[in-house]
Amino acid sequence: MKKSNFFLGDFLNNLLTPQGVITLLFVLTLQDAKAATAAQGRARPGATIFTLMCAECHMTGISGAPKVSDKSAWTTRIKQTPDTLIEHALHGYKLMPSRGSCSSCSDAEIKAAVEYMIEKVR
Repeated sequence: MKKSNFFLGDFLNNLLTPQGVITLLFVLTLQDAKAATAAQGRARPGATIFTLMCAECHMTGISGAPKVSDKSAWTTRIKQTPDTLIEHALHGYKLMPSRGSCSSCSDAEIKAAVEYMIEKVR
């Protein structure tokens, strides 16, 4: 049986789990940190971008995002060139929005975050 695509109900059900509540609190807590670091006007390291923007989905698997803790989910992705993965992050891919919804992230920061994730899953 083919898995269904992400639906609002799936998202809401995920939020009702302990992990979903933790994710929501994490996101709300980091909103000020995101604004403050973006306002500094310099490129933030990949680990910082991952924590502030990517972890919301890539730690929990929301919307089918591959978890960084699941190396098997990354097997086919890692076989692609890093440039392909960076293009997906910059322009969006499947359910992932362009720039991972980080409108304040520079291209260099998106690239650094992708490279950080690649290192985490190798």
